Order: sequence, then C-alpha cells, then structure tokens
Amino acid sequence: MRGVYYAGVMTALDEAGIAFSDIAGVSVGSTAAAWHAAGDIHQVFGAWEALCNYRLSPHPVFNSSKSRNLDWLITNVSLPFLDVNRLKASSICVHIATSKILSPLKMLKGQAFEREYFRFQGNFQEEKLVDAIRASCYMPFINGVFSAKLIDGNRYLDGGLTGRIPVDCVDLSDFNEVWIVVASPNGMRELASMHLSGYKDTEFIIITPSINMPIGKGEIDLKKFKAAFQLGLSDARTIIRNRK
Repeated sequence: MRGVYYAGVMTALDEAGIAFSDIAGVSVGSTAAAWHAAGDIHQVFGAWEALCNYRLSPHPVFNSSKSRNLDWLITNVSLPFLDVNRLKASSICVHIATSKILSPLKMLKGQAFEREYFRFQGNFQEEKLVDAIRASCYMPFINGVFSAKLIDGNRYLDGGLTGRIPVDCVDLSDFNEVWIVVASPNGMRELASMHLSGYKDTEFIIITPSINMPIGKGEIDLKKFKAAFQLGLSDARTIIRNRK
C-alpha cells in the first residue's frame, strides 16, 4: 500500500518533463513502472481510490465481498486502471522483476529463488504483462500457503525476495543517469549496502521518503494514501529543484 508514494514521485517527474528510456519495478513498483511508461500518471491515483472500497484480507480463505487478498485486489481493482494500449505505444522498455522458484534439488543446495525479468516494449500480450506484474507482487503465504504465480510452466513469487531495487535489469554503465526511488525501510537498507560509486560515468539520483511514511504496510485508508502521494510529490520536487 506504500506504493502510492511512487505515484507522487511519478507526477513530479512528469511535471518536470524528465523522460526515461527504461523503467524497472519490483513488487508494487512494477505497477508504478508500467503506469509511468504508459504516460498514464493521472490514472494512477484512481486505482488507490478504488482500493478504498475494500479491506485487505490476510488470506484468500477470509475473502468476502468487501475483504479481498492482495493478488485479487491487484488483478481486479488496480490493473484495470492501466491503459495497456498506451503502454504498447510507448518507446520505453519496462523491466518487471520477479523471483522464480527453483527446483527442489537446488533448494536442498540452499538456492530457493532466482531473479528473472519480464520485459515489455512495443507490441506484447496483455495477459503476459498482467501475469508478470502479479508475479512480481505475489507475496508468500498471504495468497495461499504454497501458492505461487504460474507463468510458462514456472512458478514465481514476489520480486522483492531476490532484491528490492531492480538496478540489475540492465548494465548501469550504459546510462549517464539512473534514478532510484525507494519507499520501504527494507529497500532503503538494501540501498545503503549497494556499491554505486564504482560507476564513474553514471550519476545516481535517489529519492526516498523524507519523513516516516504516513501509511502502514496493509492499511487501506484514502486520507493516508493522499498523504503518501503528497510526500512522494514533495520529495521528488525537492530533488528535481536542487539539481537545477
């Protein structure tokens, strides 16, 4: 639910006319990446407003007409707001990070997951995009104890299990600017451990919440959504203004 912070950041980037050749997202960031690439930023907050018609169920067994698990909400409430045709018309390449579940043999050797990216640019199957986003957001246990998203015979879980910052989607040395937006405390701890100074010709612009996020992990509250959106908008505007 903290992903609404990204909507505020996206709005500020759009206001400033800052364009990207590639956008990568993991977990809820995958939805932000797709919306940003589609140039459909004004529709983003509508998805969070629509969520306020529901409560978050901790598991599908507790689903009711007004209480739904996360995968159901993403599939049936959030993603219908995304204009896929606009995304197909975009020149931006969207990279969606997922965690592929490995074979039992590899698990016995201590390797449970492997990072895998799904990439979308130009004409693609809408169903594949939806599946990739659902996979990237498919948190363990809350969608079913042994449940996972099945794509082309492989099983996937939340992309955050193999890294919360998807900068490994491309060779960063190919870019003169890389913008990184992190909304979660775990992501910020991961960011602090990264060694970005080795890219001498690449400038990194990092946007993180300037204060504690006004919304908790599982809260569905329109007032708090708006506060998180405004925080993202303000933080990004400040970074953009200071770079001028």
